[in-house]
Amino acid sequence: MEPLPFPASLRLVAENIARGQDHTSAIKEFVDHLARAVAAAGWADGDPTLPVPRAAFEEEPPLPDVPWQRAHIGGLAEHLARLAGESPPEWCLGDAWFLPEPIGRTVEGTPPELARRGLMCGPVLGNLWTRLGVRPRLPAYGA
Repeated sequence: MEPLPFPASLRLVAENIARGQDHTSAIKEFVDHLARAVAAAGWADGDPTLPVPRAAFEEEPPLPDVPWQRAHIGGLAEHLARLAGESPPEWCLGDAWFLPEPIGRTVEGTPPELARRGLMCGPVLGNLWTRLGVRPRLPAYGA
């Protein structure tokens, strides 16, 4: 089996999932990439925005077969855009990236970008914050 490309974008995350990588592993590898990119940009805890490269979420991924995976990837794109102080890419606002019915329990800390898609998953990007050694002060939703 050919090695999978390192997922430096949500598009590559979805492609790797389509090639057989499990969702959790693909997302963890992507978060590792983000942690390196943010650290390399010299971000410090308390900076108002996170220097997330737009290339990490800009390009539309192929639609995963599993609806909650679509909602997770679409929600992450919107969430990362907010953290970066940017507008979300148009692709993640399409109906295909939302669940028709909510799943999960209402969990404190679920980012609004995922909750509005019906995916109640609690805090996300925990590995990113741990690798950066910070407790994030996130920008307000809609800011």
